[in-house]
Amino acid sequence: MKLRFFGSDSLPLDEGLCVYILSFLKPKERQNLTLVSKEWRSVIKTTEHTLALLPTMQRIPQLCDHRLPRIISKPLSGGMTNGTSLVELDVVNRKAKVETYKWALRIAGKGSSAFIKRQDEAHNAKQATDLCLNVDIDFFDEEDGLQLTRYLENSQPLNNALLANPQVIQAIGLTLKRLHQSDAFQNTIDVFSRNTELLKKLIAGGQVVLPMDIDAIGGIMVKIESLFRQYRIKMVPCHNDPTPSNFLWVENAEIPSFSGLQAGLKLIDWEYSGNNDGLMDVVYFVSNAKYDEKQETLLLAAYFGDLNDAILAWCAMYKPVVEWWITLWSWTQIANKTDVCELKAYQDLAQSCYEKTKVFLASEDFAWAIKFIEADTLDSSFNSNRPF
Repeated sequence: MKLRFFGSDSLPLDEGLCVYILSFLKPKERQNLTLVSKEWRSVIKTTEHTLALLPTMQRIPQLCDHRLPRIISKPLSGGMTNGTSLVELDVVNRKAKVETYKWALRIAGKGSSAFIKRQDEAHNAKQATDLCLNVDIDFFDEEDGLQLTRYLENSQPLNNALLANPQVIQAIGLTLKRLHQSDAFQNTIDVFSRNTELLKKLIAGGQVVLPMDIDAIGGIMVKIESLFRQYRIKMVPCHNDPTPSNFLWVENAEIPSFSGLQAGLKLIDWEYSGNNDGLMDVVYFVSNAKYDEKQETLLLAAYFGDLNDAILAWCAMYKPVVEWWITLWSWTQIANKTDVCELKAYQDLAQSCYEKTKVFLASEDFAWAIKFIEADTLDSSFNSNRPF
């Protein structure tokens, strides 16, 4: 990238060179230059970000031998658990031409160890890469979760237009199905036990003011868990955080053939992954994508093929469980003083998901689902297997 700081007639300077020159100034001097123009402000932001990350980049074999102006970094948006940056490295090849390599560098956020075992994430993320579901991983530190992955050009998280595209919906269903049919991960997530433990810690800690009616919600969650535990549900490899922002769509990819699917859709950020009920992954995505009934049905059909009342009942039962988990997660981030996002972002997410939890629990669909599943457990032919 070339920059012209002194008008269209001035000599274009390489962005890395600009960052290198600005790095010699004192922080206050750089701050004063942000007032010159939008372009100056942008490159100074890149300078500050690169200087802050240089010590971290020295830990990574692919980056440790390189310095300014060859290497620069810029913050990437998205994510509420970790900070992610774009790293650009210019290397002169044997033909004396400059080649630019790009990675996404992830630094684990404060307090993330409350949910995540990085050794499990490393194993599961690599397995997902081998399945062509995840991006390529070039470095992973199992101690603190520092990760370097290949940057995908012409990719973007799923926006509203992509989320509404029937072919993309089918591709999402097939992606989750491919994951759930793969070999087991090395760790298993017990959603109900995890949620109960988090709530106990929040109550005991007292750092977050909790609503007065959480006991009522907790009581219903106990009932849902009781129904869940009456079944022998196969635990399969799950992402456990398949939000639209964790899917990357690569432009110009053909779908929904499997070769096209692998090229066109990637699922990133495997820190919450582990064996779980695959249906919870599906419901998690439906809820976060804010799908209507038609879109939800299309996704379920892509995943299951034929649908029946049992599938719909379990989906309805899981929706408040998903929202309750995100609520507890958000409150825990607040309690841990996580600083990846502004405090208000966690507060807003907690409030939104808390309200959605109550709406789902009070819905006719949920009441029907509980009765349907209870009736199944009481049937004389009940053998602890789900009818799908």
